[in-house]
Amino acid sequence: MGDAEKIISELKKIDGKLLTAIEKILGKNPSKEQLLRFINSNEFNTLIEDLGLRKSLAQYISGFQFDYKGAATGFGAVELTAQRIAVINANLDLIKNSYGRTILGYYGAYTDLLKSKLTASIIEGVDARETIKRIVADTPLTTAQVGAVVNTSYADYSRAGVAKIYEDKPDQRFYYEGGVIPTSSDECKWLYENQNPEGYTKKEIDGGIITPFTHTSGLYIGEPKKIYWFGRQPNYNCRHEWFPVEARNAQ
Repeated sequence: MGDAEKIISELKKIDGKLLTAIEKILGKNPSKEQLLRFINSNEFNTLIEDLGLRKSLAQYISGFQFDYKGAATGFGAVELTAQRIAVINANLDLIKNSYGRTILGYYGAYTDLLKSKLTASIIEGVDARETIKRIVADTPLTTAQVGAVVNTSYADYSRAGVAKIYEDKPDQRFYYEGGVIPTSSDECKWLYENQNPEGYTKKEIDGGIITPFTHTSGLYIGEPKKIYWFGRQPNYNCRHEWFPVEARNAQ
C-alpha cells in the first residue's frame, strides 16, 4: 500500500467513527431544534476534531520522503553541497506544510457539506435512518475529490524534489513516467505514449511540451495544451513525473 493509499485508508476509518458518533446522537431521539443547534455548535466541531483527523494528516505529511541525495548521486549528474542540501530541505518542508493545509482545507469544506446535509434532513423532516443513508452516500473525508488532492500532493512533492536537484542544469534530459489510468487527460496520455525517445531538457519542460490538443475554454482558449514540470495545468490528480534519462537507461 502506497503512502497516498495509507492516508485514504485512515480517512475511511475516521469516516466510520464519525458516522457511528452521529448514529449514537440520533439514537437519543433529540428534537429537531436540539439536533439543529448541536450540528451548528462548537461541540459538533469538537466531536469531529476528536476523531483524530489532524493527527493522521500530520503523520501522513511528515512521512513525505524524497531521497534527493540518492537521486542525484545515483544518476551521476549532480554534486550536492551542504548548502544545496539545506536549501532543498527547507523548500520541501514548505511544500509539506502547504499540502497539509490544502488537505485540511478540503476536509473543512466537506465537513461543512456534512453539516448542510444534516441540516437539510432536519428541515425536511427526514427520519434518522434516512439521514444516515444520505451521509453514507457521500462521506466527507474520502470523496473522489479528497483522494485526488492526496494523490496529487504526494506526486507534487516528488516532482518538486527532482526539480530542485536539477534547477541549475537546464540541459539535463528527462523522460515522462507514470503510465495511463482511467482519469488520465488526453494530453498526458498522448505525451506518455508519444514522447521523444531522447527525452526532453529541463529548459524545454519549463517552457511546456506542446501537445496536439487545444484549450476549448478558459483563459487559454484556442492555445495548445502543454505539459510542464508538474504535468498538465491544472494538474488535478496527475501522477506523472519526470525522471532523468540516465535512470531509464540504467534499468
